[in-house]
Amino acid sequence: HGIDVSFKRTEVLTLERQGHKARDATAEAAHPELNDECKDESDDDEDEVDEEDCRRHYEEILGAVMQVAPEAFMTCLEAVATRVSQWVKEPQNKVLGLYTACDMLEHLKERSEIVWPLFMEEVFRSLDDCDADPDLRTASCFAIALAAPLPNFAAAAGKAFVALGRIVEVAKPKKKEEKSKIALDNAVTALLALARHQAMQCPSPEKLHEVWGRILKQLPLKSDEEEAKKVHAQIVDLVIAEHAGVLAHLGKVLSLLAEIHKTESICTTETDEKIQRVFRSIPPSILKEHEGSLSDKQMKKIEKILAAP
Repeated sequence: HGIDVSFKRTEVLTLERQGHKARDATAEAAHPELNDECKDESDDDEDEVDEEDCRRHYEEILGAVMQVAPEAFMTCLEAVATRVSQWVKEPQNKVLGLYTACDMLEHLKERSEIVWPLFMEEVFRSLDDCDADPDLRTASCFAIALAAPLPNFAAAAGKAFVALGRIVEVAKPKKKEEKSKIALDNAVTALLALARHQAMQCPSPEKLHEVWGRILKQLPLKSDEEEAKKVHAQIVDLVIAEHAGVLAHLGKVLSLLAEIHKTESICTTETDEKIQRVFRSIPPSILKEHEGSLSDKQMKKIEKILAAP
């Protein structure tokens, strides 16, 4: 209900702005000498931003309710899903709708499957659109990352492999395009989730090998630091578990672990400790074999890791 009220307030603000512009145009036509006077619309802009923030807070509250009381939330799932299906059709509300869908995927898990048809089409449309808004693409990638561990997502996993593989391979954000860089980081996160949980849906073992190569080529992640810590921790855990897909690219993996070790912004203390255990477990002959994949700086860093108490 709160989000609906916020939407109505925004509609009122929009109508008021349109009325102001119409009156201004009439006044300018009658008095051309006023045309060059400065017109300040900052208050209107701030009001709209406030309403967007308000709706995002409501979405976070909905997510919190799903998290702490998923059974109780199921009684209003249909009503919320209906709103989501409306929001994802409206350009100004798509991101809000997709993040609400992400809340359902994350906290309701398999119980959210009955409403997937209401938003999954938009998720894939955003992934396939090369000109999609970066915020929209980030939300769509997040949705795939949350859906990938769910068994029934297998039906859509093959399509997701193709869409995310293209993004990870083709996207080249410029240095100052922070939102685009964050969207790419989230595409890598989603592709990793697919490779881990839906490997059987990849077209072939050869394609899956390529997928792991694309993922590792994009690491370390740096723009979305929260996702970076999660992804890097997962890679280290996969190395410890001797995951075949990861170990097939061992040279790149060793380079990555040396690169992220003790880098607080993208690597947790727990992951640092695991990296040290990994390097101590690798025979010197294996490290020697992969020296060509490591820079001099990384080799010195590995030496320090091995020498540390």
